[in-house]
Amino acid sequence: MTRDLTISITKAICIILMVIGHSGCPEKLGSWIYYFHMPCFFVCSGFLFKEKYFSEPKQYVVNKVKGLWWPFVKWSFIFLILHNLFAKIHIYDTMLEGGDILTNILSILIMIDSEQLLGGFWFLKQLLYASIISYFSLRCIIRYDLRQDIFLPMLILLFLLLAFVFSISSIRIPTISSATMLSSAYFVFGYCYRKYRFKKDNWLLGLVALLVLVVISLFFTGSMFVVGTDIFIYFVVSLIGCFGLLNLVSAIKMRCVVDIFDYIGGKTLYILVFHFLAFKLVTLLFIGIYDFPIERLSEFPVIKLGNYWIVYSVVGVVLPLIIWEIVEKSKKHIKTLCSFK
Repeated sequence: MTRDLTISITKAICIILMVIGHSGCPEKLGSWIYYFHMPCFFVCSGFLFKEKYFSEPKQYVVNKVKGLWWPFVKWSFIFLILHNLFAKIHIYDTMLEGGDILTNILSILIMIDSEQLLGGFWFLKQLLYASIISYFSLRCIIRYDLRQDIFLPMLILLFLLLAFVFSISSIRIPTISSATMLSSAYFVFGYCYRKYRFKKDNWLLGLVALLVLVVISLFFTGSMFVVGTDIFIYFVVSLIGCFGLLNLVSAIKMRCVVDIFDYIGGKTLYILVFHFLAFKLVTLLFIGIYDFPIERLSEFPVIKLGNYWIVYSVVGVVLPLIIWEIVEKSKKHIKTLCSFK
């Protein structure tokens, strides 16, 4: 059976857009990107949800912990260990002392915060909680045989209302926020989209949707961290972009292009982990070219210099893929050596 590459290609495009959004790109381009690229990741996660897990709650939670909590903790600890080394070579502008390190360890374990170079890791935290919250909510609807055509939209609305309440009130639950509820709404929408979408995607309709979003982004801005009633507006507008992208990828037919995006789509975690560090190499190059003081290496995420966002974007995508290749080949080499013993 031929594998449906729609989600893999969509994830690839979204991770590339994420890197561009962090690269110091033009304001209007960034506004367009931030309307839908991260929401689309949550929609894709809901789209990929397997209903077999409704009867396996423990396995589902374990899988999510392994797939999201563990990478968050593992990479955060690695970068925490390297923090003071990074500070000595001017990637960071502050050193960590004993008390700071202990506080950071606790923050990492409960996913409150991570290293600056892993700033995109908020996504892993939100996806973990959104996946689990959405799962048990959906499981209740299925378990009690409630009408899905009524209760699924109601569940999305409930999450949006909770996001609204969290954003305007003083309610504080550790690691749970308005963005968590909004992420849950996207997750459930992704689940609904797979169940009720048109049998055949329409790339032309997708293109029109993305162009509509271009027009909207020329006049308004938004992100996953909007507050108040803007949450409802942002949710609707962001779904225009998600719908547009999911449909537009159906127009990608060239085998080589499909293979490239599928390759990138399977390595989004490495791009998330290493793209900020890759930016530092570009900044170091500019420091050498323009004879800037080395202290400017700590400027985050990119150096305030001209319009070099394309260079940052290319390196921010390509270098993490090279690192992935090196790591995977090293693993295979180690396994080969161990097999001879």
